[in-house]
Amino acid sequence: MRVLKRCDCSTTLHPGVNPAQGVFIEMFITSALVLAVFMLAVENHAATPFGPIGIGLTLFSCHLFAVYFTGASMNTARSFGPAAVTGFKSSQHWVYWLGPYLGSFLGTALYLLLKRIRYTRLTGASDTPDLEKTIHTARSITISDRNGSVEEKASEHLPAQRN
Repeated sequence: MRVLKRCDCSTTLHPGVNPAQGVFIEMFITSALVLAVFMLAVENHAATPFGPIGIGLTLFSCHLFAVYFTGASMNTARSFGPAAVTGFKSSQHWVYWLGPYLGSFLGTALYLLLKRIRYTRLTGASDTPDLEKTIHTARSITISDRNGSVEEKASEHLPAQRN
């Protein structure tokens, strides 16, 4: 007869990690996950069908980094479920609420900042499947001179514009 041991799957801080470090680690890995979801799944680009692979790799790498220190919760539900079943043994369970909460705000703020500065101008819509839109976007890149006036610069390697 085989005896099964009781498994405690609760996330707890490693003995050498203080709560402030735990919050920072959880915040960092949660913001990385949130930013990966925004950039790979929400943004529409040529690599959107491969978004789940990138999100999974982000999740995997964040877990590899944080599982030793904090248990790599990245999600409040991941910590709440086992803690509720085992009776909230740890007094530092608040780390797994505050860290992902702050991380989601950090990831969202970084995404909105990137959208605000129009990060897509850096690529010139080069990953757009529509060649005409790519050419139009590359032609409309503007450069400001010292006087503040704006002039349109067209690249020499682009085909001539159709009328």
